[in-house]
Amino acid sequence: MYTTIKAISLFAAAGLVAAAASSRGLGQNLHVRQGRPNLTIRDTPTSVDSPAVGVTATATADVAAAAATAKTLSPTSNVEGKAFNRILQIYLETTAYENAINNTDCQALINQGILLTNEYGVAAPSQPNYVAPASGDYYGTNSDSFLLVDRNVSTIVDLLEDKNISWGDYNEGLPFTGYDGFEYSNPVEGNYARKHNLLIRFESIFQNPDRLAKIKNLTMFYEDLNNKQLPQWGFVTPNLYNNGHDTNISVSCNWTRSFVEPLLQNTYFNDGKTVIMITWQANGDNPYARNHVAGILLGGAIDKDLVGTKDDAYYNHYSELSSVQANWGLHTLGRWDVGANVWSWVGRKTGDAIRSWNNDIAGDTFESYYWNQSYGGVFSSANTSLHVYPAPNLELVQNGRTVLPAIADAWKGECGSFPSRNADDGGHDWQWRGRHRNSRRFDEAEMACDGEGGDDDNDGADAWDGADHSGDHVGGSNAEANGSCLPDYYRNIIEIPDAAHPPQAFEVPLPLTPPEPIQTPITVYPVDQE
Repeated sequence: MYTTIKAISLFAAAGLVAAAASSRGLGQNLHVRQGRPNLTIRDTPTSVDSPAVGVTATATADVAAAAATAKTLSPTSNVEGKAFNRILQIYLETTAYENAINNTDCQALINQGILLTNEYGVAAPSQPNYVAPASGDYYGTNSDSFLLVDRNVSTIVDLLEDKNISWGDYNEGLPFTGYDGFEYSNPVEGNYARKHNLLIRFESIFQNPDRLAKIKNLTMFYEDLNNKQLPQWGFVTPNLYNNGHDTNISVSCNWTRSFVEPLLQNTYFNDGKTVIMITWQANGDNPYARNHVAGILLGGAIDKDLVGTKDDAYYNHYSELSSVQANWGLHTLGRWDVGANVWSWVGRKTGDAIRSWNNDIAGDTFESYYWNQSYGGVFSSANTSLHVYPAPNLELVQNGRTVLPAIADAWKGECGSFPSRNADDGGHDWQWRGRHRNSRRFDEAEMACDGEGGDDDNDGADAWDGADHSGDHVGGSNAEANGSCLPDYYRNIIEIPDAAHPPQAFEVPLPLTPPEPIQTPITVYPVDQE
């Protein structure tokens, strides 16, 4: 599984970047709907006069006022893990594997840890690759538009809090803690984009003030570090300049090295049980190529015999979920996280088997999968007749890890749920897209998902009853068995790694792999090209 990497010389690391924006929490009372949660999509933020305007404020005075009433939390914990006690994940932007590993600064980091040579993004463009590692699916997301995921969709936060493990989400350029605006031009520390914020789009977090108070500016990372109040699970998103989105691989690797190397020398942070995971959300150098990105694991928790090696097993962004779950013995989300390969270094301590590709189960060879576009679903912009959250597969068990009981209780007997039409939080003017104007439901007598009748030609004629069912759950004669009513969703994921068997998007026959690769190969830039 591991092969040795030839060591290379190090360039001098740049100094730590300065960060200045204040952090902020939520001081307002939000109206939280009970029962079925909400989903909304919009293209741009809208300023409105309301008690919750602070979360979307963009004007300088409004930002200053919101920051002044900040509620920011920095909880700590000390839950022992089998491979690590602290993890910090860093996401960079749209760079092909070949370009990441050939940059001098990134090579310096690779030489201090493990290079994941078969790491893949799960879809395109950026946003689905942030939805996925937070919640175990991306629900058809195929744009970077403003979206909010319903409350009945659980996240890594639910799993961590179930075991009392502290967490924090740090975003460079965020104007204040809990900011929910679409973007922000930060004159001090660079521009922020909501699409790269891991957790803000989930209603279960957005409408929980204590959770929102842990989505912070990167400035707070340094404050938490200095105060020895870092969480056990952390996520860092650089701004649009430093993550390479608006620049290039030289900038992003240089920033990452300057951020990471001092942390490795910090005895509080890197105490022998800390791991840093660095990856790129997608390959943006050639959108028609395979979504192959680099992954780097380093820190004091990495076994010394693995430093400077390669791990050639197949991973993608769901492996970040599965590895955290395996390390702390967490429950699962019942989605793609259950089938994701655990990092080999973690697996050898937890007993998780690292599975190879199985052509027979996957239906095709590994090389035929590209993972560079999204399948249909709730957030798909495709002109489809059905947008439904699939229910988690409640029957899945991986190395003794079962689905979180709260998830099982919420989804028992369900095949899926329709998104709610509006989010009534008092702070947003939501714009519902036309394709969602009429939600569609399954008819109990002819349910497409229970294999008895259904819509054979995908036009919606068999099941659509003409009513608005936004927020409704999808039931059916086989719903009690759960996974059986969704034959192509979250099935066979124990037998093959990750999303090796991409699901059909219910009845939406979208292509699951792209066209044949275009003739021009990925452009591999010279080392340290500016």
